[in-house]
Amino acid sequence: MADEATLRANAERFMDGVFNRHDLGTFRELVADDSIDHQLLAMTGDGSKEGAAASIERFLASFPDMTCEVEDIVVSGDRIAIRSVMRGTNTGELAFPGMPPMPATGKSVEMGGTSSGSTNRARWSSTGASST
Repeated sequence: MADEATLRANAERFMDGVFNRHDLGTFRELVADDSIDHQLLAMTGDGSKEGAAASIERFLASFPDMTCEVEDIVVSGDRIAIRSVMRGTNTGELAFPGMPPMPATGKSVEMGGTSSGSTNRARWSSTGASST
């Protein structure tokens, strides 16, 4: 198991790389190949690493100016919880699993949320999220 400082640094790097720099390479590096995204699994039946990467890619295409501000990170053993606020403008089509795509609105949004997960050798192995 990785130490708390490594897990915290990887969590910060993940949120910055994926949601500020829109770099899915960071996602692929820091998420274990056999990881399960439980929220995505419940919505689509596919909680795989590549299913999650595709979902994030569609989300970032809908909000190409998306930024993420991490407000808090809690590490306990191999578990991590991240509280963050994402901000962006919906300038691309937005598609959620099981729903028809929605056209871009041009409106700015602010979404608070919490992500939690477990790690295996300092890589995400299981995740879930909630939004406010």
